[in-house]
Order: sequence, then C-alpha cells, then structure tokens
Amino acid sequence: MPSGHQKAALDRAVIRLPGVRGIVNLLGIRPLACEEVRSAILGALKRSVGNTGNVRVRMSGDTVTLDGCVDLWNEREVVERAAGGVPGVRTGEDHLTLV
Repeated sequence: MPSGHQKAALDRAVIRLPGVRGIVNLLGIRPLACEEVRSAILGALKRSVGNTGNVRVRMSGDTVTLDGCVDLWNEREVVERAAGGVPGVRTGEDHLTLV
C-alpha cells in the first residue's frame, strides 16, 4: 500500500509528461493499525540510524508522537522523515531532544 510520500511523488512524475494538463489522483492509502505503524517507524529508524533505543514512538489514532533523545541533528531529521513516510500517519508531534 502506498504512503503519502509515494502518492505525491507519483503526482510530480506524471504532471511532467508531455500532454498532461492536470491530475486527478484517486489513489487510496489504507491506514495501518497503530502497532503496524509503530513497528514500521521503528524499522525505518533502525535501517537509517541503526539504534532506536533512545526513541519512543506512540500512536493515538493517526497522530504519531516521537519522544526521546538523538545524538545528531541528522538523526532527528531521519526520525521525522521515517515517521512521516509511514501509511496511517497524518500528523506528528516531535518531542525529540538533541543531546
């Protein structure tokens, strides 16, 4: 199932094709269960950062809350991107601390 980022990337790619004057994108995004979203975010973090021990992910409906500490500014950006790229996440609250 596609994420919101994939849906937007598809729009950007198609609008550049010769002869395309507009797009009606009816592609649906199935929301995942809270535990699926949490697992997907932690998996993306582990692949990107390698260590997820200092980051906690909580879900409430379609809002993800990120708590904990990161060592580098880049890690914070990776955490935010990973959380925003998961289907089922509509909004996020960033409570990460840079140490």
